[in-house]
Amino acid sequence: MIDTGFDHPDSHKTVITAMNSLRIDRNRTDFLITHMHQDHIGLLQRLASSTSIVYFNQKETEFLRGWRGFESISSYVQRNGFPEKQLRKAARHWQSWDGNTEQLRFLHFPLLSSIKDGQIVKAGEYRFKCILTPGHSPGHTCLYEPDTKILVSGDHILEDISPNIACSSEDEEPLSEYMESLRNVQTLEVERVLPGHRRPFTDHRKRILEILEHHQVQLLDVLNILNGSRMNAYQVAARMTWSIEADSWDNFPVVQQLFATAECLAHLRYLEVKGVIRRSDEDGTIRFSLASIDPCGTS
Repeated sequence: MIDTGFDHPDSHKTVITAMNSLRIDRNRTDFLITHMHQDHIGLLQRLASSTSIVYFNQKETEFLRGWRGFESISSYVQRNGFPEKQLRKAARHWQSWDGNTEQLRFLHFPLLSSIKDGQIVKAGEYRFKCILTPGHSPGHTCLYEPDTKILVSGDHILEDISPNIACSSEDEEPLSEYMESLRNVQTLEVERVLPGHRRPFTDHRKRILEILEHHQVQLLDVLNILNGSRMNAYQVAARMTWSIEADSWDNFPVVQQLFATAECLAHLRYLEVKGVIRRSDEDGTIRFSLASIDPCGTS
């Protein structure tokens, strides 16, 4: 089984019903998790047996072993302008999604197997090649079956929505990683994409070009917002264009404000590393401004 869904009663019922209809024996079922987000890993503890092999990438295994919960990113986004009151609300929602440390017990499974880029995982007549595709998460892994030309894309490529590319620390530059990962997957010969959300699709190369263009539009949006201004990430995010049903930024659900700010930060970090924008630290809050009068062509 590739990914499991949220640890939620409805999700659990749906998966168990499907497994029973396919006469799947849990004691003979192994699991491969594309990345660490709870909508992909949450049910693993309920579904895996003591004899299940759990394949999971090494980078996120190490990350989760040192996971300190929501507080690990709260100070970072607060320094980037996210209001403390809103952050407290987001923390309550986050905890309901993120669960508790029991959901990390899979790290102690006796048959936990770390997967690496290029590794082959056999399943019946299939031989899946693991392809490291960081961006949406640090160790996100796609699976490619060259004989059938199937790509299991996780959240790396989705048909009609774009995955959240979030920056949650000063050590990250996820947008560059994501764009590079997209171009790596673009070279594969693929006939069918099985994504982690919504529906299967074809023509992954067309979709990749659309996603790359989407991020170029977002980068230009950020530059236009910063033109003549100095703002923190929360202020920039509030002025960006987002595909969400809300009349205004104030009407965004608080968790969506958090996701949008983290994605805005990914674009700000990208532009900062490129030298297009620069930062200043004012009273403990980071603000960004254009590095030059004419940034055209640099994004």
